[in-house]
Amino acid sequence: MNFSINGYNGFIKVEISEVFGYPNRTSHLGGYETKSQLSIRSGGFSFEGKIWPSTGQIFQFYQNLQKTYSCLQGETIFHCEFDPLFTLTYDSNGHLFIKGKFTERTEEWNLLEFEIRSDQSYLVHTMAELKQIVMKYGDDEGNIPPEPKEVC
Repeated sequence: MNFSINGYNGFIKVEISEVFGYPNRTSHLGGYETKSQLSIRSGGFSFEGKIWPSTGQIFQFYQNLQKTYSCLQGETIFHCEFDPLFTLTYDSNGHLFIKGKFTERTEEWNLLEFEIRSDQSYLVHTMAELKQIVMKYGDDEGNIPPEPKEVC
């Protein structure tokens, strides 16, 4: 399972390759721990590497994104483990800016800072992908949540 966020000048894709503890043991981060592949392209730059988000963090991101998507304002942050990975922010015209920073800590220390421009029309597919993940793995406790109410 995966989700992607596309924009005019790039994309972010998180592809879950393994889920640990499902359905018997939830993570201290909420939901179930995952091993995932992260792909980022912004302009002429790209990155691929491993990240370890929990399905609870994906659920929280989905919930917050639903609210900002419905209201076309505010910001939503995707956390991976304890660090924010990227932020989606709406401007007053409904444009979306995705900004983030990814640090790969290997023998060589690498840092990618990126910005992807987008708008709400790109998020229709993202929301459907996130909903699939949430309907399978549930919320922070692993329970399938009811459909959220749209509130601005």
